[in-house]
Amino acid sequence: MRSRRVAELLLLSGIALATPVLSQAAPAQLEAAHRPSQPPSPANTERGMQGPRAPGLPFFLGGVHLSEEQDDRVFDLVHAQEPALRNAHKAVEHARRELQEMVMSGNYDEAKASALAHSGADASADASLIRARIDSQVLQVLTPAQRRQIMERPPGFPPLPRGDAAPQR
Repeated sequence: MRSRRVAELLLLSGIALATPVLSQAAPAQLEAAHRPSQPPSPANTERGMQGPRAPGLPFFLGGVHLSEEQDDRVFDLVHAQEPALRNAHKAVEHARRELQEMVMSGNYDEAKASALAHSGADASADASLIRARIDSQVLQVLTPAQRRQIMERPPGFPPLPRGDAAPQR
């Protein structure tokens, strides 16, 4: 009975700790699945960018044409937060690994397990706040027309390709 409870706790902890990581993978997979299968045009290869957005940029920037100054400011904002984001992800992984090792060792302690689970959840919350801060700061760099372009997209709709071309359906 106790081993079943431990297995349930491990499963729930693993799901709770993995959810933020998986939620970050889903937009990229959704974007790739809906990308038109045509070679890059000059409109989406400027400044070395291949496809609707550069890696590491917020998902909502796909299809939004940035000036060189905006592009530099967005890069600086994202780059400045990368160490904190990486540390938060490392803390999530560390808590998950420690919890798993404790369970597998046979030396399960409810208080330690709870502390590890809360530590992982706090680190995950920190990562979410960092991403939200980046998104908010990036939105402030955009012009009103660019923000309107982003807001007018249907929720969950993949970003438009860069330039004037609409995706072929």
